[in-house]
Amino acid sequence: MRGDDDKAIEDYTTAITLDQNHANVYFNRGISYVAKGDYDKAIQDYSHAIGLKSNYTEAYCNRGEAWLHLKEWEKAKTDLSTAKDMGEDIIVSFHNDYESVEDFEQKNDVKLPEYIATMLTQQ
Repeated sequence: MRGDDDKAIEDYTTAITLDQNHANVYFNRGISYVAKGDYDKAIQDYSHAIGLKSNYTEAYCNRGEAWLHLKEWEKAKTDLSTAKDMGEDIIVSFHNDYESVEDFEQKNDVKLPEYIATMLTQQ
């Protein structure tokens, strides 16, 4: 929350070393990795969180968004669809990070496929 992602990652890593069975710790470290732009490590942590807690809708949603950054459209679609099917409001989640699809595209110099853009804008 203080914006020191390196320290947060260090602290989450210490917590994982002490107890590897808390999905939230992996999830939160994934958020810190996303903040640093390290989407591969974030995806690893979100995947680990899902492995520990199979109904972790926020982890599916965040992993889906991380896949978007890597232009892995089908993986993003799968995770976002899973999160939505499990009750996560993926549109609200996306808009917590970005004002619009266009905002995401501008900030990340990417053009989302129409079917992904539609998922993130229509109920």
